[in-house]
Amino acid sequence: DDVILWDTNKKYTNKNPFSDALADTLNWTQVPYGVTNYDWVGDPMLENKHYYLFLFTNDEDSPCLAAKINGKYSQNEIYKVHDTGYRNFGHGNMWTIILKNTPEEIMVESAEKGLRFGPPPIPITTTYCVPQKPWLEVKPVENVNQQGMHAKSRLAAFVFENIERDVILDGRKHEEFEENIYPAAGCIGEINLKRSNSEPMGEDFMWFLTFPPGAETNQLTYQGIHYPDPYWEWDCKPCAPSVGANYAYLEEKVIIGVLNFGDNWKREDVDQYISVGEMYTSSFTATYAGKWRICGAIDDDWNVTDYFSEVNINAGNHFTFMSPASGILDYLVMYMWDRTTNTPDSIFTPMDVYREAILGITVVTPELDRILVYPNPYRAGMGWQERITFGNLPSEATIRIYSLSGKLVKEIRHQAQTADGIKEWDISDVSSGVYIYLIKSRGDRKVGKLSIVK
Repeated sequence: DDVILWDTNKKYTNKNPFSDALADTLNWTQVPYGVTNYDWVGDPMLENKHYYLFLFTNDEDSPCLAAKINGKYSQNEIYKVHDTGYRNFGHGNMWTIILKNTPEEIMVESAEKGLRFGPPPIPITTTYCVPQKPWLEVKPVENVNQQGMHAKSRLAAFVFENIERDVILDGRKHEEFEENIYPAAGCIGEINLKRSNSEPMGEDFMWFLTFPPGAETNQLTYQGIHYPDPYWEWDCKPCAPSVGANYAYLEEKVIIGVLNFGDNWKREDVDQYISVGEMYTSSFTATYAGKWRICGAIDDDWNVTDYFSEVNINAGNHFTFMSPASGILDYLVMYMWDRTTNTPDSIFTPMDVYREAILGITVVTPELDRILVYPNPYRAGMGWQERITFGNLPSEATIRIYSLSGKLVKEIRHQAQTADGIKEWDISDVSSGVYIYLIKSRGDRKVGKLSIVK
């Protein structure tokens, strides 16, 4: 699950070069961990378990964020923009400076060419932080105040902590003209409901653009309806309008969640009359246990602001929808919103991303909360063996012990068939002092201190 920084050893000047770069992976070189003073030969590629971030030379496109989906890739052009009344997009990498390069996190400063006003280009500069978890953090440095995504789709949403305020946007039903749609105060993010390009089932996942409170009221936070701009999903129509881009004001930071967990949302076409109070049972079942939101599109509305409900549901159970109105139920949209106690530890939801990446609230899963570290403190002369024990470990875990200065002292890898595992750290050659332990399992982490007194 480590994050990796690659030098592709080639400057890619062709349009949409990610697929070409991926075909050349045997030529890539990893930038060794700890190295920050580095002379690039080719274009940088940042990778974690969930996505690639490609900072290429071609100056016709913005950087590429490619989600990993069951051995395939869904590309998202992530716009970086300096909007002063005229919109200057950052296209093509000018330079990349490595700020941090560890297995847990990689951070770079990247400048792209702002060519709106001709040469010489203005550096549109941000930092990109790639953690082990399924999101990308973007912060402004110079000449930038907006971050966008160009993962055009038929459906997108403005989401709120209170479900009654959610809004679904349907590009296909929108009239044939362009406009920007702005969120109400309190919006915590924009979800792009991404669907397979070629078939009705499979590979449905979510991009989630989220931001600190207050950014939603800025005029640079909106979703753009583009026309003509077919979204190339399996059910698109020629020259359709689409939700062509999602944008957020970039003052402090913006987070792009790559929620590449298959089928964490679904649309079921119904196209039948339903009466107020009537219950409809979906043919779809929940892929994962969790808190899901359900929206019914009744009659021919492209901006769905009513007919939402929220349910805690276990995997394998059918969704149900009680209609609040009479009319033609065109379709249901069901999207996973938050976790419950039954949600798998390996699954992330939009609220997980918002809580941790925006609010800084880390949820320790019950599995990691059970881990014991003992004896702590360790004191010589108490009759103990010179070992620190890590107990109740999950079936897969990595333990890293650091000095207070941040130097890695020991790494221990654990793998077993069941949970409740044990690993021991031999401290016979370890000096007295306070140490930091970091235990990671399936994208989650537990951090603590331990003391050794000899």
